[in-house]
Amino acid sequence: MNPDEKENWYFLKDSIAEFMIPRLENYKTKFSEDGVAIPSWMSDCEKIEYTDEEIELLKTKWLNCIECMIFSFKSVKDLNLQQQTERVELGLEMFGKYYLHLWD
Repeated sequence: MNPDEKENWYFLKDSIAEFMIPRLENYKTKFSEDGVAIPSWMSDCEKIEYTDEEIELLKTKWLNCIECMIFSFKSVKDLNLQQQTERVELGLEMFGKYYLHLWD
């Protein structure tokens, strides 16, 4: 372990935030432009087919979740946690809940 790693191990949350922010922003952009998956994991009920309107609502809901995740990681990075604690926690919970769905 080099000296920087030895001294900075306790900044793990900052390192993770710095890593995740640009990747989530890129994901959001790419999903907005090219996402072909129907984010059925955002639906309250299981369906085989969705109307175009339902698909757009699910995509909007998914993009809002991604935005909430981005906000949370930015808040962690900028140490802006005190005023927005509930919103930060919500975004981090969403990240954990939907982590496996960050693929399309």
